[in-house]
Amino acid sequence: MGPLSTPMRGLLRLFEVIIERAQEEYCDKEAVAAELMDLHKRFEAGCLTEEMFEQREGELVRRLEEIQQREAASQAPPNRA
Repeated sequence: MGPLSTPMRGLLRLFEVIIERAQEEYCDKEAVAAELMDLHKRFEAGCLTEEMFEQREGELVRRLEEIQQREAASQAPPNRA
């Protein structure tokens, strides 16, 4: 093993942890719902244009739908042939 193998393994592990946490955050239904509520509040307060609001709202709604589909798929009984 070369002298960089240990630091490289550490760096790779760091990237793995970052990816895991990003995926957890992306798939956190409560966090997405809270962000959607915050978005509505900011729009109602006049902090966002309608275009900005609609774009971000669409992104968040799609994320919620993806999360719900994953949850439904993970709870579905396995297909038996």
